[in-house]
Amino acid sequence: IFSDALNHASIVDGARLAAKGAGAQLHIYRHRDLRHLSSLLSASAAPRKLIVSDSLFSMDGDEADVLGLVELKEQHGALLVLDEAHATLAYGPTGGGVAEAHGVAARVDVHTGNLSKAFGAHGGFVGCSEQVQRLLISTGRPGIYSTALPAPAVAAAAALCRMGSSRRGCPAPRTRALLMQSRDTA
Repeated sequence: IFSDALNHASIVDGARLAAKGAGAQLHIYRHRDLRHLSSLLSASAAPRKLIVSDSLFSMDGDEADVLGLVELKEQHGALLVLDEAHATLAYGPTGGGVAEAHGVAARVDVHTGNLSKAFGAHGGFVGCSEQVQRLLISTGRPGIYSTALPAPAVAAAAALCRMGSSRRGCPAPRTRALLMQSRDTA
């Protein structure tokens, strides 16, 4: 597992748990330092490699170099997990996040996010292939042994998804403006 040094605490904890439970090695690369990441990937003899990064880092407000991450994952035969929690509905033509904004969303293996930021709802999502979906459903204990999302939260998230797909980027421009205003006053 190769994780950016400034990933969100939930990613850090998840990577530590996954490494411990699966016996994988956890490598932390310097924040947004693709040369360091490339050297770690090159030095690893692991048969499977997983790169995980926030797309938009919540504490500093900077973006991951998603194009560079995609190129490295392809070069090294790794999987790329991109957490779009802070970018969903704020970036991209339809609010799909930083990867969509930079035209590489289809080249990212797993997109994760939550419904509690811009959606104002509850829960989270994983966008991935059917193969990864089956793996998560069959082995993802937190998802298997938790309760379903409340129906109002699902309805609210579904309504926002419909709005975003029917009106190009809505409500992303409003969310983006609020993010810019927050960043300028910080």
